[in-house]
Amino acid sequence: NLVSRKTELGKILEYQKFLGSLAFNFNYNMSFANKGFKAQINGFTDSIQLNGYTYQRAKIDGNLTANYFDGNLTLNDPNADLVYEGKIDWTQGKNDLAGVINIDKLNIASLGLYKEFPGLNLSSNTRFHFSQNRDSWDATINLGKTKITDNRKKEISMDNCTFSALY
Repeated sequence: NLVSRKTELGKILEYQKFLGSLAFNFNYNMSFANKGFKAQINGFTDSIQLNGYTYQRAKIDGNLTANYFDGNLTLNDPNADLVYEGKIDWTQGKNDLAGVINIDKLNIASLGLYKEFPGLNLSSNTRFHFSQNRDSWDATINLGKTKITDNRKKEISMDNCTFSALY
């Protein structure tokens, strides 16, 4: 069990512009082998500061190695209610990120993501895959049942929209 009431993560990683403090409680089961470690992690954060906003009530559950994560992250914050399920793989010179994010509520302005439009909210069932190696990258994002609203009750809705890019 690993617990912290306030870890200054931004200071530790020398990235204070984006990262602030972190309060967490993690359970883990870790094993070591000659090529690294494997860990099963389960825990929650009471708070984590990212980009000037303090997110509350995040839960993580998954498997982690030095260059791979497979699991889920649940965020139950007053301005962000979402579930991410997927994998992050950065093995053998390759970066691969894939998964599903079910967003019930994302208050974009309150989170400091786009302050120009107060009251802008997003909900979506999004599938995505990003892959990059030395010479190329490709990305696919599928927005399903996506809704963007503002505090004036104006709404943009779409049932299904896919974006793809290759380089």
